[in-house]
Amino acid sequence: MIKKIRLKSSIRLKLLFTMMGMIIGLLVILSFIQIYFQKEILDNELHIRIELMRDNLDQRGKSLSYNLSAQVEEDIASYNFLSLMNGLKKTVKDEEDLKYIILMKSNGIAQIHTLNPALQGEVLTQKEDNFAVWKNKSDTHEFDKDGIPIIEFIEPVRFGNTRWGVLRLAYSLEPLNKVIQSARNKNTVWIQNAMIRSVFVMIWFIAAGSFIMLFLSAKLSNPMITLSKYAQQIARGDFSAGRKISVDSKDETGILALAFRDMAKDLETSYRELAAYSRTLEKNVMERTAELEKSKKLAEAANQTKSEFLANMSHELRTPLNAVLGFAQVIARSHTLSSENQENIGIIRRNGEHLLTLINQVLSLAKIEAGRVSLNEKNFDLQNLLHDIEEMFALKAGNRNLQLVFEKDNALPRYVHTDEVKLRQVLINLLNNAVKFTKEGVVTLRVSLKNLRNRKDTEHVIQFEIEDTGPGIAPEETEDVFEAFGQTATGRQAHEGTGLGLPISRKFVQLMGGNMQIESEIGCGTLFIFDIRAQVADAADITLTPPDRCVIALEPGQPCYRILIVEDKPDSRQLLIRLLDSFGFDLREAKNGQEAFDIWQAWRPHLIWMDLRMPVMDGYEATRRIRERESKMIKEENNYFPSSIRRCSIIALTASAFEEQRSEALEDGCDDFVRKPFNEQEIFRKIQKYLGVRYVYKEEQEAEDRRQLTKWKDTLTAEAIATISPECIKILKLGAERADILLLSSVIDQIRGQNATIADALARLAENFEYDKILSYLKIHNVHEKEQKTEDRTSSQWKGRTGIEVEDAPTLDDISMVPAELLAMLEEAVEIADPEMMNDVINQIRDLNLLLADALVLLMNDFDYDRMLALVKKTEDR
Repeated sequence: MIKKIRLKSSIRLKLLFTMMGMIIGLLVILSFIQIYFQKEILDNELHIRIELMRDNLDQRGKSLSYNLSAQVEEDIASYNFLSLMNGLKKTVKDEEDLKYIILMKSNGIAQIHTLNPALQGEVLTQKEDNFAVWKNKSDTHEFDKDGIPIIEFIEPVRFGNTRWGVLRLAYSLEPLNKVIQSARNKNTVWIQNAMIRSVFVMIWFIAAGSFIMLFLSAKLSNPMITLSKYAQQIARGDFSAGRKISVDSKDETGILALAFRDMAKDLETSYRELAAYSRTLEKNVMERTAELEKSKKLAEAANQTKSEFLANMSHELRTPLNAVLGFAQVIARSHTLSSENQENIGIIRRNGEHLLTLINQVLSLAKIEAGRVSLNEKNFDLQNLLHDIEEMFALKAGNRNLQLVFEKDNALPRYVHTDEVKLRQVLINLLNNAVKFTKEGVVTLRVSLKNLRNRKDTEHVIQFEIEDTGPGIAPEETEDVFEAFGQTATGRQAHEGTGLGLPISRKFVQLMGGNMQIESEIGCGTLFIFDIRAQVADAADITLTPPDRCVIALEPGQPCYRILIVEDKPDSRQLLIRLLDSFGFDLREAKNGQEAFDIWQAWRPHLIWMDLRMPVMDGYEATRRIRERESKMIKEENNYFPSSIRRCSIIALTASAFEEQRSEALEDGCDDFVRKPFNEQEIFRKIQKYLGVRYVYKEEQEAEDRRQLTKWKDTLTAEAIATISPECIKILKLGAERADILLLSSVIDQIRGQNATIADALARLAENFEYDKILSYLKIHNVHEKEQKTEDRTSSQWKGRTGIEVEDAPTLDDISMVPAELLAMLEEAVEIADPEMMNDVINQIRDLNLLLADALVLLMNDFDYDRMLALVKKTEDR
């Protein structure tokens, strides 16, 4: 009922207010127009009356001033000033609104002043007086005098042909202004009365119109209200209400009522058909839902099967590859490995890493298809990333005679927040393809910043462009390159690649909020364009990763740490044992989680390398049991005295490629997570992080060796080695040549009895497997012996060829007299065995010392370059 009243009131009020608004508006407009035009008429009439009154006053004043001026001229001519004064005073009396008459001479003296006779004979200096005294023609002047508006008529007075002065007649404008103000007041009163009459008329019309509109609105709204009532009943499902609608008129309302009745009939029919269809549809939906539920279960089962397959494939492929790469790293650390075998190990590592890349690509594609890939965003240095990639490809591009160009936008932020690993992989894939397929020209990487509208200021779009001058891609192949295992004709001819890099790169870019496009032309090159969304990061949020350094030993003076290796594969266990055993760790091994738990209880290791997939008990369960037992033991011990139980660090090892295994392992109690195949540097970093060990690095050791080498040069001199017995030198040389550490140790112990300093230096070289350096120091000793023999032989030759006794031959003092420049040139000539250069230097020495030059020629002719070089170097040292 309330809805009906509201609807009824709404229709009638709308009609009533609309019509009343129109009436009021029309009346207001008409009244305004009428009053406006009437006001204009009254204002025009008032203006005309004012003009006429002013003209009348002006004519009176001009006529009187002209007549009086003529009379004044006659009286002046007859010198009848008394008559003139009386006449002017009489004129002022007779004229009601005439205020005064002033007769002034041309010098400003008032001859007659009817308003103030006391001024007669005085010079008038007021502004109005100065204005009037200089007039040569008739004029008028309006001004206020004592608050009264005045209009002054000025007539020049002549005496014969000479200007005598002026006659001034002043009329008051106050009577005229009063008449004008009275007329204006009458107009205002008339307008106000007209407005009042208009308001009364409007009220009368509004009242009459309202009565008429109420009648009309009721007449017009009743049929509509009736139709709305039936429409509500039809909307509630009562279609019989349509048959009650009556058509009483043939106007628009009647047509609308007829349409409603027909519509109700059609709705009733449609509703019956819809109800029947709904029952059929409901049955079909139930059947379809059952089918979808069945399909969903099949899809989930298939997805689970695929995930299990990926997990198994990841484990089965990466586990043996971990052993291949790991043992290659262990073998590469050997100091006794020949250069040929070092090269063979390098080939094994490179091919193993290539195989790992292929496996990772296949697994990454499978993870993408299974929806198992997610972003791992973090803060990192974008500029540093680009610099690393540029250095990575600079050598490869240089070997292929290609120019590598990196162009970076100056506005590019340095620190960003996004997935660094995926961005690096995309850039490496694209640049690797560009360098691989470009034979000559340029490979360019452009990085620019594109701001997004309607986004936060800290978020940007970074665009990357990789362009090359290679063979290009045909238009029909541009989309195929993004399909899995899809390759271009150039790639198939080159027999390189698997066709997985670009599809994975495109998926990664889409995951980072961007897209990848390709533009290419045959023979002109290819352009890959992609963009990613990244947020700007602060420098303080960046965690710097120290560069990898080669670990060669543990610093002395550290505890002996216990490490348990839990791995079901013997090869994987042996890999970690071989890697860590040489560093002095106390190692034990276990084949499954149960053995690991038992050993932990009895041995309490400091750190456990825990494989996750094992028989009997897996790594997850073993970790949970260890953590539970630890907590229980700590709780029991805390009841009596502070706990002395040290928490064991557990690092998970897995060959799985899924990220969720990492979170699951950490939730079960693992402290960290390492994937296979692992790098030895990663193993050493984790041990250092959780045990706090201190390493000796190769770089530091080499620097120490260089310092020791400088020290040993002073210790292992030819003279010092000469103190060793020939038998010991012979055995020392044999042990160094055979790399026999036992033989070297025994002979060094014998040498220690002869010279402890030399023995310590040789022992340090033997411990570091520096056999080549031992041989080099022994060679110096051989050179010294050779010098002695050569000196004896040269002495005899010297006497035979020159006839001079040996004691008279040139000495070191003679050679030291040679300038340093000539000695340096002689040393260079001897080192490269250049006879012509040696002859040139000796000829220059001949000018300084003839005997010395002859001796050097003798040594050169005997090809005794070692003797010559030894003499020069001894001179330099001296």
